[in-house]
Amino acid sequence: MLIRADNDSFERIKSFCNSSLGTRISCYAQCYGFDRDFVEFWVSVNDKDIDAVIMRFYDSITITAKNCKSIDDLIVLTDMLACSEVVADVDLSFNTYVLNAKKTAYVFVGNTAEFPCDDVPEESIKSMYRLISESIPGSFSDDEDSYLSFLSDFIFRKMRFAARAKGVFQDNELISCALTSAETENSSLLSGVACIKTKRQQGAGKRVVLSLANELQSENKKVYVIALNESAKGFYEHIGFKEFEKIYYFGRKN
Repeated sequence: MLIRADNDSFERIKSFCNSSLGTRISCYAQCYGFDRDFVEFWVSVNDKDIDAVIMRFYDSITITAKNCKSIDDLIVLTDMLACSEVVADVDLSFNTYVLNAKKTAYVFVGNTAEFPCDDVPEESIKSMYRLISESIPGSFSDDEDSYLSFLSDFIFRKMRFAARAKGVFQDNELISCALTSAETENSSLLSGVACIKTKRQQGAGKRVVLSLANELQSENKKVYVIALNESAKGFYEHIGFKEFEKIYYFGRKN
């Protein structure tokens, strides 16, 4: 049975969401609450236990549903919401969605050696946004409205200790970066890992990821990252991440 979540559901959501996607859901529930138009949450309950949590954030749906017994209910709800994208850690079969990609989430199990990097200051956030959009095709749009939306969301979560960014600067230029797209009291999700083309395979990307991962580990947070391709998988495995779960990306059929 699917139930619309409210403030009374938060502790149950938080205890259930112990995955990479669960970190994102729990973070957004804590930051934005349950009374806004652009974000909403549901829980799937079987025998009084939660077996899935669903979040709609603008035009995207995120589902964490380990050992879910209510797949049909999830499919009906996502079809009703008619969003453009569904991201889940369980494979679903849709009439109106098609599986676009299957990616891998990793968790950091490396050492905690120091790899100091600088925090990305507010005046460099736009440079970080451009670096990510240039390095990761399809990650961000290049129009000003998209950047302002990213900026407002990032600053909002940063003020609530639910986001941060690290960067390597050389001659006052940002050459590599990584950020957390979600943080809770015990977990975090890395994203936006990028490096300028002329500095790749020189250690700048490794340094910024390990700096951020070690900082988060020192706060007793699990560190998750979702690898976008085979090259990224090799990179994360090499620097101390291990495979954790599969992530499924669905898009609406035309």
